[in-house]
Amino acid sequence: MMNQARVAKGEPVGLPVYGYMKSPDNPKLWVPDPEAAEVVRMIYQLSLQGYGTEQIAKYLQDEQVLTPSQYSLRNGNDRGGRKSYNLYSWSPSTVAKIL
Repeated sequence: MMNQARVAKGEPVGLPVYGYMKSPDNPKLWVPDPEAAEVVRMIYQLSLQGYGTEQIAKYLQDEQVLTPSQYSLRNGNDRGGRKSYNLYSWSPSTVAKIL
């Protein structure tokens, strides 16, 4: 019931999605996470240039960009889900979810 009230007020429920973080001034708001938002912008830019999800995933791996789950772990947030030992093992499905 409490979550419904928060949603009705326009407040986000749960953890912020990749590219956002809780506002330091108001934890009920999400604001762009500068580092992750830059990766999201890069993914969109590559997509606009005609790269497919597999090509983007390979590019991110080659550039050693932390995956969203590894980025969260590095910042002290365990979001659950499957973890890879390779910090940079982007999958096409992760790229597709971001797009």
